[in-house]
Amino acid sequence: MNVCCALLWPDLPEEVAAQVMEYVRFHPTLFSKLMDCYANEEAALFSGVVLRSFFRYGQLVETFLTSGKAFELISYARHPCIDVAADAIYTLRTAMLEHKEVSGPWLLANYDEFFALYNPLLQCQDYVVERQALTLLAGMLMDRNFQRVMMSYVSNEQHLKIIMNLLLADSHAIQAEAFHVFKIFVVNPHKPLRIQQILVKNKDRLVALLQTLHARPGAWKLNNNFCVLYIYSLSARLPCVRL
Repeated sequence: MNVCCALLWPDLPEEVAAQVMEYVRFHPTLFSKLMDCYANEEAALFSGVVLRSFFRYGQLVETFLTSGKAFELISYARHPCIDVAADAIYTLRTAMLEHKEVSGPWLLANYDEFFALYNPLLQCQDYVVERQALTLLAGMLMDRNFQRVMMSYVSNEQHLKIIMNLLLADSHAIQAEAFHVFKIFVVNPHKPLRIQQILVKNKDRLVALLQTLHARPGAWKLNNNFCVLYIYSLSARLPCVRL
């Protein structure tokens, strides 16, 4: 592990770093072997360190993502060992956010498969996994490299229902992370009719919830009040909601 990390350290001479990257790019079985290590609790954390050292380079992020191994990371985020699960989602976060110009187009091309596996992380009732999954989701949806992904995500009524349920979490931290995603649904100027209907139908409960959430710093209060006003204005535009 130390050798791999040292070989990809930022201060490595460019020629040597280029040779190492070329080797890893053209030997994708390395990623398979590293992912196999996640099945072993003793080796999983070391594997994660090596993978994250690779992800400092956009070319290696691209090689990893195109190999399909990112989907395995999502699966390992549900590992019964909390250390393995936390490391897997942390490694996934690094893969998705370290070089967003690479991961954004990849996620758009693999949108359905990715979220079919990812959405259960947001519903697993495990505090650590849910919070990290929400943090990564918010980080992606609020970045311009994922704009088309964001538009698809916030146009899906099932996604809205998942986030609304997370607003009811006992944890204030999860509520806050869920709110960052929820407000994107609310302020989206191109909301599908079904999204508008759900927001209006649940207007009273949503507004009551937003108004009673634990006190946050100024930015939280400002966004909170803005969402309340936006939901009320939406209700005025859609006075009759039939589901």
